[in-house]
Amino acid sequence: MRKSVVLSVVVLLGLAFLGLALLAAAEKTVTLPKGTKAEKLGSGNVRFVLPNGQKVEVKGYDPKTGILGDCGVYDKGKLVMSGSRGSLTGIIEPDPPSIIRAPKQNACVLVGGELVSLKAMVRVPHADYVLIDDEVTWLPATVQFKSGAAGKTELSPQPDPPGMVKVTLPKGTTAAKLGAGHFKFSLPGGRSVEVNGYDPKTGILGDCGVYEKGKLMTKGSKGSLTGIIDPAPPDIIRAPKQNTYVLVGGELASLKTLAKVPHSDYVMIDDEVTWLPITIKFN
Repeated sequence: MRKSVVLSVVVLLGLAFLGLALLAAAEKTVTLPKGTKAEKLGSGNVRFVLPNGQKVEVKGYDPKTGILGDCGVYDKGKLVMSGSRGSLTGIIEPDPPSIIRAPKQNACVLVGGELVSLKAMVRVPHADYVLIDDEVTWLPATVQFKSGAAGKTELSPQPDPPGMVKVTLPKGTTAAKLGAGHFKFSLPGGRSVEVNGYDPKTGILGDCGVYEKGKLMTKGSKGSLTGIIDPAPPDIIRAPKQNTYVLVGGELASLKTLAKVPHSDYVMIDDEVTWLPITIKFN
């Protein structure tokens, strides 16, 4: 009798351990190493191609949450594992990669109301990440599922019509918006120029007045405002080290070096950059 009881206990414990083993086996994990590529097949349907040729296809995938629905693992085109209700998790934040210098360029962006020149960018190696719907997943990732221009360039000078007045706004000029198409430019020497009907995208303006210590000195209409097209890149001012990334031409870039453009070099008018010095002409 005692032997049968002991045997029963042993059998029950064995079954329990077997159940736990089967439960553990039901949870499958696949690693996507560095060098894995991602192919979008449809909405939420992504195929990951591993360096060894294996493929992992997922459906119902949300790259923002990492949650996925069905999953299949293929080896030489043959389905070797499948399941559902899973997740995909990449490493949270890698160490900054080695610096790869991008070609020199004069691209500028607005960051917190300041103009920034992207003079030096760190190209992130393609092997370190996959892009899915412009969402970055850093590699290695784990899929878990239940089984089943250089120099300054200026506009070519054009002959001015007779009687055309010309005013130069030097570096250090500031701009204030007074209303729709109505702007006031304050020059470093104390003079100011006020324009109406101005379109910063075309440079065409309507009325114009030049003031000295608040007194109107010259006025006119039907004019234009022109700044230099593209200044030489300014001296680099190092920004604090940060891991900010942007997509440039389908590639991931890290903004490791930011060149702050001196405020005295430009004026902002309706978020349009006009480089100084500026020439205003009017009749």
